[in-house]
Amino acid sequence: MTAATRDLLETIDRLPNAEQLELAVELLRRIAPGDLPSLDDETLTLAAEATFLELDAREQEDANAKS
Repeated sequence: MTAATRDLLETIDRLPNAEQLELAVELLRRIAPGDLPSLDDETLTLAAEATFLELDAREQEDANAKS
């Protein structure tokens, strides 16, 4: 992973959850291969939310392990 990518991820981590979800949805739209069927906003939002909830849970586990 490049330093620029790490910096970008750190910036994303500082965003409020709602903005992180919006960003995830937009990234999925931009990088998804063109041959995949279009996903509606609700499906993308739910997928992004599930992803961020999992990441939040992992962060909490890491914080608990360090305590």
